[in-house]
Amino acid sequence: NSNLPTEIYLANNDGSHIQRITDAKGFDGFTSNPANNKNIIYTSFRSGDGELYLFNSITGVQQKLKAAVGSDTDGQMSPDGKSMVWVNQEKNSGLSRLMVGNSVAASPKILKLRAGLHQNPSYSPKGEYILFSSNFEDPNNTDIYVYEIAAQCVRKITQNPAQDRAPWLSPDGKKILFTSTRSGQDQIYLMDFVTSEACISAQ
Repeated sequence: NSNLPTEIYLANNDGSHIQRITDAKGFDGFTSNPANNKNIIYTSFRSGDGELYLFNSITGVQQKLKAAVGSDTDGQMSPDGKSMVWVNQEKNSGLSRLMVGNSVAASPKILKLRAGLHQNPSYSPKGEYILFSSNFEDPNNTDIYVYEIAAQCVRKITQNPAQDRAPWLSPDGKKILFTSTRSGQDQIYLMDFVTSEACISAQ
C-alpha cells in the first residue's frame, strides 16, 4: 500500500545485521533484487509521485533516477547490471507502460505493447526475457506474459479467470513463481515455465 509510511531495510540471509537504508516521509518500497550483489532499485512516493532510486549497498550512496514523465515504479535491474525495466504511469490514466533504459534509467524506450495495465516486470536469469503481468487482452483479468527481447515477441504464460501477478523465474529458468487469487485470496503459486507456442499480438 503506497499510501502507508514505509521504509526499506537490508539484512543478511539469516536475518542478522538489519540496516535501515531509507528515512523519508511517505512510502519507500518495491525493491529489486541486488544487481551484481550491490545495486538495489526502489520506488519512493516521498514527493507524491512514484520515483525510482538506486541504492549502492557497498558505498551506501543513494541516487534519484530521472526516468520518464509521470509516475515511475517497480524498477528491476537486468542480471548483467547494464539495463533496467520499470513501470511508468501517466497522471490521470488507468493505463501503464513498460519502459527499458540503461543502468540509471537514462535513454528510456517504451516496450511496444497494446494499451493496458502492465505491472510487475522482472528479468529472466539470463536476461533474454522480461516477465510481466497485464490485462491488455481482458480489462477485467490479469495474466502473466513474457517478452522476448531479441525477437520482440510476447508469449502468454498463464490463462486463468483469477488475477495472476508478480511473476519471477527460478535461477535455473525452469520454474515460475507468481501470486494469484485462484483460491479467493492472494496466494503464492509455483509451476513449470511453459509459454504459448506462437507470439501473440500485443500491439
